[in-house]
Amino acid sequence: ALEDLASADVFELLNTDVYFSLLGLKRPTDSEATFRPLIEQDILKRLDNGRLAITNLGALLLARKVSAFPGLRKRALRIVKFEGKANLSILDDRFFDEGYATALQKAEDYIMTSIPAKELTDGAFRKIQHAYPQAAIRELLVNTVIHQDMTVTTSGPFVSLYDNRIEFNNPGASLIPPNRVLNAQPKTRNDRLVKALRQMD
Repeated sequence: ALEDLASADVFELLNTDVYFSLLGLKRPTDSEATFRPLIEQDILKRLDNGRLAITNLGALLLARKVSAFPGLRKRALRIVKFEGKANLSILDDRFFDEGYATALQKAEDYIMTSIPAKELTDGAFRKIQHAYPQAAIRELLVNTVIHQDMTVTTSGPFVSLYDNRIEFNNPGASLIPPNRVLNAQPKTRNDRLVKALRQMD
């Protein structure tokens, strides 16, 4: 994604603290020890001249700003909230311009606060019931990101919120024919991205 970087450039471009936090690891105190596991996981590469390169995987996961990487600008997660049941009037338009390791949770929180909800009482207790289960929102959001076709450079993962539905879109055709989705074996385009996000829970 970017190469010929000094150590300071890497820390400026990537949120390395998030990497160690989500894996439940203590962050090393010196930069070389910090970079070692990132190199082992193909997030960084050490170049022959001693400097560093950030891989596409590293930028997608940990970028402070995805837009800082010219080849990945369309990969930022976008959520648009429309008025009513059609896409005629936009109420809110959000770009989550950071790596998926942090963007997914923020996007999930935003969707949950944006969808219809009602308050239920159970004796002395009150609880909020949303129009859609949070687990379903999380699953669809993650799948929107991990199953996108990275070779398509004209669009990225996109969520549309309407009064009566939510639509999750990503670039690329389905790897499984739509009439076989319930019965076919699962397939994914981006195995390393899937593995990394799974490790980060």
